[in-house]
Amino acid sequence: MMGDSLYEVRDPEIEAILKTLGEAIKTQLPPGWVFALFISSVGKGGSTFYISSAERETMLAALKEFIAKSERRH
Repeated sequence: MMGDSLYEVRDPEIEAILKTLGEAIKTQLPPGWVFALFISSVGKGGSTFYISSAERETMLAALKEFIAKSERRH
């Protein structure tokens, strides 16, 4: 089972693409690893979608840590 996914605008084509990519990524990771995949459209009214193999709280903590480390490097 995949973790969270977010679809602000229900788009069956994007949802199918994310599920396909998510399953492909998941099969390539060693045990104990999780992922998040973000895709975005650009321009006015753009949307961002994501899929993750982790529970929401776990991925939010990982992303916050990643951002904090990235900010310290700049």
